[in-house]
Amino acid sequence: MLTYLYQHQLQDRFRYTHHWTENDLLVWDHIGTIHRAIADYRPEEIRLMRRCQVMATKVFDPAFNRMARAA
Repeated sequence: MLTYLYQHQLQDRFRYTHHWTENDLLVWDHIGTIHRAIADYRPEEIRLMRRCQVMATKVFDPAFNRMARAA
């Protein structure tokens, strides 16, 4: 079953590849995203990355809360 699910989610129709240009900003949600960075830049190119993590104060599904606490 896991093999089937992995093959399904990795189909090209679900894939997004960003072609960077100056001043681009890209935001994604790690909960629903498989992220893989590709080193398509040279060592002398400037890269600025910032991470923002928001901590929820409300869990919408109590089952998810129990699962997260058990992990």
